[in-house]
Amino acid sequence: MGLDISFVACPRDQLSEVGEFRKVNALLQWVNNNVMSVENCAYIPISKEVLEILQGTLNQLTTDNCQELFPTQEGFFYGSTEYDEHYWEDVADVKVWVDETLAHFEFE
Repeated sequence: MGLDISFVACPRDQLSEVGEFRKVNALLQWVNNNVMSVENCAYIPISKEVLEILQGTLNQLTTDNCQELFPTQEGFFYGSTEYDEHYWEDVADVKVWVDETLAHFEFE
């Protein structure tokens, strides 16, 4: 078992995956804290405004504030909770995806 987060577009009731992250538990924790509680295999609407807030959070991250702004989540299935090079690689991957999505995705 693992922690997978997929972002899907739903134009006219047809699902299309537009992003996927594996074991990025800080992203799960951020959604839990800033959008709504994440349930297993449930869809959560993520608006452009929410992605802009996430982008702002990611742009502010430093080694001094990451545990407060983009914390990891404890739990057996949630992956690493360390703030090590893997955490920062995940942050970079999420940031690239958010930046590209905000720049190119048609939210309407």
